[in-house]
Amino acid sequence: MTTAECKEVFALLSHYIDGELPDEVCRQMTTHIEGCPPCVDFLKSLEKTVGLCRQMQAKGDPGPLPAEVSLSLKRAYEQFRNAESS
Repeated sequence: MTTAECKEVFALLSHYIDGELPDEVCRQMTTHIEGCPPCVDFLKSLEKTVGLCRQMQAKGDPGPLPAEVSLSLKRAYEQFRNAESS
């Protein structure tokens, strides 16, 4: 187990869980995870999080943002854009 391998696993873990990776990459990740307790813990945590998110249900349309929130977001965005172009 190396830190670099763990970082690669962490970066691809969502795709791994969703079955979106090529078979060879999945096999390599499975091999690494099986021998790496921190990666096992991280995988279990991510699987639990995904499961909880899937259980959540929207409770209707939240409606429009209050005017002061919308204005605040617009100002923050404009500040960000201005800082970015400086």
